[in-house]
Amino acid sequence: MITIRSTRRVGASIVFLALGAGIPACAQKVEVETDGTFDFTKHPRYQWREHPLAQKDPVMQSATVAKEVIRSRVNQNLMAMGFQPVEEAPDFYVTYFAGGNITEELRLIAAVGSTSWYGWGSVYTDGWAKYAVDQHLQGFLVLDFVAAETSQLAWRAVCKDTIKDLNKRADNITRAVDKAMRKFPPKPAASK
Repeated sequence: MITIRSTRRVGASIVFLALGAGIPACAQKVEVETDGTFDFTKHPRYQWREHPLAQKDPVMQSATVAKEVIRSRVNQNLMAMGFQPVEEAPDFYVTYFAGGNITEELRLIAAVGSTSWYGWGSVYTDGWAKYAVDQHLQGFLVLDFVAAETSQLAWRAVCKDTIKDLNKRADNITRAVDKAMRKFPPKPAASK
């Protein structure tokens, strides 16, 4: 079997596919960054805000299904922890950005064989060739929680995944968000 690989960068709608695929090639990775100076336990009010990079990305602007899945799941997790979504005067903003790279593998599957031809005995052939293209997506989702008063990053989760099956999007996004939110809220710096 011969394999040829190519990689291309994609935006949020493909990342939605990436994070939304059913079977990852490896386990999802979630890394969290925080300095612990913002005490989320004392600041329960949040509001969604569009990420500055997403404002300039036409692919993310068109990824409305991904947006709804991400926002819905983050809201569910935050409200279950006692946080409240508000329209005005939030304590912190919630935003996200997503992207990824598609890797395509062209596989040449060749076979050598023989066959009989109208009953006249075996005829050996050079065989046949079949090609297959496999797509894998290395996607990421960044969740940023920003202190409203100072506009400083208070908490960040970076979710990464390599996807082989691009058909089951929403389930994988849900798992990525849930895995990130299990690491929220961070402990305040004084109680670490």
